[in-house]
Amino acid sequence: MSRKLRFSIPFFLILICLSVCSQEFIGLYSGNYAGVSSISKNPAAAVAKYPLTWDINLASVGLSVNTNYAHIVDASIFDVIRADEIKEISPENASDVVQYDFSYNLDKKSYLMENITINGPSFLLKNDNRSFGLFTNYRNHLGVNRVDADLGVKRFETNPDQEYFDVSPFKAGFINWSEIGLHYGTMLNKQFSIGANVKYIMAYDAFFLNNNSTTTLTKREDDLLFDNIDLVAGMAGNLDANDDEQVYNFQQNGNGVSIDLGFNYLYKTNRDLPYKISLGASLVDIGFVSFKKKAAKYEVETNNPFEIRTGPLYIGDGHTQLIDEVLQQAEESDIVDGTFYESKKADYFKIWMPAGIILQADYAFSKSFFTSATIVQRIRLKGAMAERSNSLNLTPRFESRLLEVMMPFTVVNDTKLNVGMAVRLAFLTIGTDNLMSFTETTELNGVDFYASIKINPFDLNFSRNKSNNRTKSKSSISCPKL
Repeated sequence: MSRKLRFSIPFFLILICLSVCSQEFIGLYSGNYAGVSSISKNPAAAVAKYPLTWDINLASVGLSVNTNYAHIVDASIFDVIRADEIKEISPENASDVVQYDFSYNLDKKSYLMENITINGPSFLLKNDNRSFGLFTNYRNHLGVNRVDADLGVKRFETNPDQEYFDVSPFKAGFINWSEIGLHYGTMLNKQFSIGANVKYIMAYDAFFLNNNSTTTLTKREDDLLFDNIDLVAGMAGNLDANDDEQVYNFQQNGNGVSIDLGFNYLYKTNRDLPYKISLGASLVDIGFVSFKKKAAKYEVETNNPFEIRTGPLYIGDGHTQLIDEVLQQAEESDIVDGTFYESKKADYFKIWMPAGIILQADYAFSKSFFTSATIVQRIRLKGAMAERSNSLNLTPRFESRLLEVMMPFTVVNDTKLNVGMAVRLAFLTIGTDNLMSFTETTELNGVDFYASIKINPFDLNFSRNKSNNRTKSKSSISCPKL
């Protein structure tokens, strides 16, 4: 199998080979001082637990990438940053060359995650019983799941020509968007709170690929041979081909809405604690985007064998030309063994947001020492979707007004355990959920980093400690005076 094939068929090789998971930037959203950041994971959390009267996020950023599809050989993130070139592993490469290897986890279903979140100017106002907020975000989410191991590069290359294998149903999805949202939370009584976020979405780019039934295929030299296919694919975006160059012309191509709904319960004791146990549950990113500009949707289905010549296919031609070439080949009887009995094309499509269920528990050992647990479970909906990923997190933390230290332990996509570290100094938070990618030279298959800067009440006049203590009474969490 030639290298040209490896990089020239985004739908049949690149996209299919990826299975995505996503980490949640625990250090930004956990803790009682998370304020406006916490409402994105549970809209009921801030009104229940935030001990101050207001919180303003100036800027936050989170970047997370993780995969078992390939890995960088014996390197850290800093080695990759310093490298002039990254090459596929080979005996001919010098030992100081940063190399990658596709042979990682050959017998397992692969996954790759890519998650970028930038929180813009946002604020939260809170009194004893209600919270109000306005937030702005830029987000970028890629999600592909449950892809068979036979489509890994090394596995695919070593499979004999014309030896057929099955590809199980799967979904792939990507959305690039910004959002502006309104928040409201309220205490129903001293223990129970509810909250909601309503978001308007401005979308720029997206793609999806749904393999709706088991597909049987093989390779013959540089070509792909299919026994059958039931595929729906769509793309919308601003990346255009212009004289063999890719040009990004920024514009909004879709819009939509989504909501977050949350619930929180506080179990309090007679001890001088904000609570003994906090339990939360939320539904997040329940919504969709409709793309009607620069969009194309394709539905292809056949039970007749057909062949796709990969030579004429080049990703640099743009998605419209690429898919039109595939359809044209499949419909030309002189180069295929069969023809499509159904092929549809539309200039619009709808894609679901990365919806999920989040369960949270937080246990207070003392005023300053806590341990939280978070479970994130994706919600799968019918149709095109950028699926969220599953994660399980346990985070012990030391927390005070001016200093917070967390050590997140996160199981990524039900397969791998990552250890992180996050530190908040007053208004500045820096952290990672994958510390070893920075500190060790090893098989590098992911990186995770986040940071934020805020402002919030800074009147720390301890002479008024009695009125400012966040555990002013045994039954409520009060707020410092400004």
